[in-house]
Amino acid sequence: MKDEHGTTLIETLVIGSLIVLVTIQLLLAVTAVSSAGDIAAEAAFNAATIAVRTGDDTAARQAAAEAAPGATVILETTPIGTTALVTIDVPVVAILGEAVTYTVVGRATVTASPYRSNAYAP
Repeated sequence: MKDEHGTTLIETLVIGSLIVLVTIQLLLAVTAVSSAGDIAAEAAFNAATIAVRTGDDTAARQAAAEAAPGATVILETTPIGTTALVTIDVPVVAILGEAVTYTVVGRATVTASPYRSNAYAP
């Protein structure tokens, strides 16, 4: 009888520690994805704003790359304004097996203003 009580305690501690480890991994993954989403959205807004105001797509891409290192930046400029897409691949640690990447996309559209945009000046 005494041995069974010790075994039950050990099983409970092992299961409890596994639950804590899994919960920590999930919280870290959610935090990483959330943070990357904020970074992608801010980088997209900065890139679109720079592209609309200056007309320099290279400077806009460089600003987005500095704000989100390793991100993919796509700019689409029309007479109305500029849309920027910033894509970041976030590595999420898998509990079993290999790590998985989750893709986060930030999108921003900034309209051209004839008063603040050099890109559309005659």
